Amino acid sequence: MKKETLGQRLRRLRHQAGLQQSEAVAALSVEIQSSQLSKIETDKSLPSWPVMCALSDLYGVAIDYIRFGDEISLVETPSQLVKNSTEFALLRAWRAMDEEEKRALALFLDKFGPLASEKDRVA
Repeated sequence: MKKETLGQRLRRLRHQAGLQQSEAVAALSVEIQSSQLSKIETDKSLPSWPVMCALSDLYGVAIDYIRFGDEISLVETPSQLVKNSTEFALLRAWRAMDEEEKRALALFLDKFGPLASEKDRVA
């Protein structure tokens, strides 16, 4: 059985998403022409890294899957990383903290967070 090419995989993912090429291009977070997506899907051109990342996010698959066809990947796409607005707010708060604040929060979570052992928790 012949292995699916990167272009074939992207075309199949687009079809599974129910998108025409023009719709996929419009939905991407980077600028690309329909003609460029066509060249990528027919294996006449390789996507740039930003386009690869945007396609990964659009189709909800790992970049490894797009590149190699690996069924299982430990990498999540950006759309899979943040599940809701609370997680997004926590991530923004974390990124706004200085290193001392991050260390303090990490110590707190080690002591009281969901992964802390029962003996370490304060009643």
